Amino acid sequence: MSIPKWTQKRALANIPDIQPKKAKKPVAKSKATLEEVLGDAVAPETTFKEVVEGVASIDPYIWTMLNRRLKGLKTVFNIATRLREIEAQGLEPSIRDLIRHRPFLIQPLRDQSKHKTYEKGRQVGVSELVLTEELWFLSQHPNTKWVHTFPREKQLIDFSNTRIIEALNESPMMQRLIGIPNQTFTKRIMQSFLFLRSAWESDLGEGIDADGVVFDEKDRMKDGIEYAFQESLSASPYGLLRDVSTPTIPGRGVDLSYEKSDKKWWLVACRSCGEVQPTTFDNIHQVNDCPPDLPMYPPDTFEYLCKKAKCRGVLDRMCLDRAGQWVPLHPERKHGVSGYWISQLMAPWITATEVMQKKRDYKFRSLFENYVLGIASLGDSLLLQARDFQEIQVDYKWPIPYRTQDFVGVSVGIDWGGSNWVVIIGKNRHNGINYLLNAFWIDDTNIPLESAKDIIHAIMPYNPDIIVGDAGYGKDRNELIYRSYPDQTYFCQYNPASQKRATSLNPSWSDNLRKCLCDKTLTIKITCREMRMGSFGIPVVAEHPQVQMWINHFLNLAPIKHEEDGEVWEEMSRKGPDHFAQATNYALLGQAYALQENTFDFGFF
Repeated sequence: MSIPKWTQKRALANIPDIQPKKAKKPVAKSKATLEEVLGDAVAPETTFKEVVEGVASIDPYIWTMLNRRLKGLKTVFNIATRLREIEAQGLEPSIRDLIRHRPFLIQPLRDQSKHKTYEKGRQVGVSELVLTEELWFLSQHPNTKWVHTFPREKQLIDFSNTRIIEALNESPMMQRLIGIPNQTFTKRIMQSFLFLRSAWESDLGEGIDADGVVFDEKDRMKDGIEYAFQESLSASPYGLLRDVSTPTIPGRGVDLSYEKSDKKWWLVACRSCGEVQPTTFDNIHQVNDCPPDLPMYPPDTFEYLCKKAKCRGVLDRMCLDRAGQWVPLHPERKHGVSGYWISQLMAPWITATEVMQKKRDYKFRSLFENYVLGIASLGDSLLLQARDFQEIQVDYKWPIPYRTQDFVGVSVGIDWGGSNWVVIIGKNRHNGINYLLNAFWIDDTNIPLESAKDIIHAIMPYNPDIIVGDAGYGKDRNELIYRSYPDQTYFCQYNPASQKRATSLNPSWSDNLRKCLCDKTLTIKITCREMRMGSFGIPVVAEHPQVQMWINHFLNLAPIKHEEDGEVWEEMSRKGPDHFAQATNYALLGQAYALQENTFDFGFF
């Protein structure tokens, strides 16, 4: 995520419209009586309370201030007047005050675009904001349905039993929303329903004709599951979709939808020169010296300063001198996805020194950038780089069309799908290096299993010692391969990604079940290590575009680091197609088993 060269003039020119939906009759700009403004929209005896409630029905911001509570107090988003009074007295505001000051959340709450995306840091109030929008929508739109998803059922249960129960019981107004059933996964809100579902299995999204869907922690969802839930919106006149997540790697999950959006940035002013600018990590500067060996920075060590080197005034993050602004980097996309980047840098209750302390405390850079800065980051997750493949190029005629006496341990790996990806490797008996003999894909046709039959025909000249296919997708295809090669065929199943720990460090092979169970992250790391160590050979890339695609699939691999309850673990993911990489992993796993080698033996751990 690059920092645009903002100017005050451009920023002010692109202030987005944050007004609620217009009433049927326009509101007069000049001073007018209630009757002149509303005309026939209300009866003459309408009270001011009824007018406010009418506005709240179309404006979730007004509804929130009327109904929601935060720490026992009325929910507000802007207490600038109170903060100015505290500042004038030479005092410091309390955390309780600062948490109530969240002006950067007003426009996102009011924004009723069909598709909104929040690329966010942790603990910035967005999850609560999304829940508030859901409760407002369901209570003000009778006979509607909203689906809120989390990647794991445990997250759903915790969210339902803490956040939702607390929200519905925080005030008499909210208690009136509760209907029956009021269960963990299904809650009636007035005449509408809120469903909580796991976004791990696609069938959990079937059978619900939803009006709104939230993908909470989207980056931790199983790939492709969102399409089943999105289909539930197809018959709705509202069709509201919300992507919410701390990001992981670039081009995946919430970062993918944010990059396609209008990409709004929160701009604040410098209190010295008035320059309007986004608050970024580059704005943090050390303003007081401290011993480098101190485990904790003193409170006033760092500050947010103006980006202009000749100024370096303090940024007005609390928006006391001038209101903050949401400004789209791509205003021309205003009719598409509405995107908000919300990091801890915008939160007034988190100081620059606290951010720098977190940077010091986080063991992995990618976690700091994801959770604190709210940006997608590869960090230290790169498995392979382009130069690694330059060093393993060998000048040989490619593809090698059939097995020769030069190769032992010829292995075939297949990643099934709409396109079926095949990699064939063989170990050169003269130098011990694995060569890429062939790599190709065959698309499915309307004829059942025709692609699998074509693959059987294509691999026949190689007389493979072992064939390993993806167990998850190609059950009927694997069965067809097995009938042709009953002694060579196995199916590879990765450990469930929902598990933090591998079920087995070493691949587990069953000759009876014809199955291999292994850990995806560990085995792919070993496969990539083989590339870096030079024990794998590929043809000269410039002469073979298909080999470049094979390389690109490896470059798309990226392990994501997760942190939960102080525990950090990795999960293998991708930032683009990785089919050839998976097929190569299957082929190397199979070859190691066929030759009884310890390539994937993790016993040294």
